Amino acid sequence: MAQLKTIYDHYLFGGTSNNGEIKQVWGNDALTNAIKVWLSLYQGEVIRDPLKGGYLTKLLSKPMSEDRAALIKKDLERGLINEFTPVLKNIKVNVTPNYEKRFWNINIDAFSTDIKDSVDITLQVKNSV
Repeated sequence: MAQLKTIYDHYLFGGTSNNGEIKQVWGNDALTNAIKVWLSLYQGEVIRDPLKGGYLTKLLSKPMSEDRAALIKKDLERGLINEFTPVLKNIKVNVTPNYEKRFWNINIDAFSTDIKDSVDITLQVKNSV
């Protein structure tokens, strides 16, 4: 299999450039974009594989707790290792609840050996309960 040197993706939030072309992101921004899209998938949304996806979304409709934070961390790590492409290594996930504002602070650090680039993503994800 050929080594990827860079990747690109259509921008998560859409939009067009000054030339009227759909916005694209490259390299690290594309990898970050892809992880964010992957995180937002519900189980069954992955075409031709209804058992994939939903690692984060299934836990957002349950009460917040330290145990739930540990479950989210474990599920995200498992999903990023087993399902996400390009392959990620040195994956570190931290999940911290903010009970007062009812959201999860999620931090993901990882390295893609395929494109030789790393990501450091910090998200605040609203809990729906």
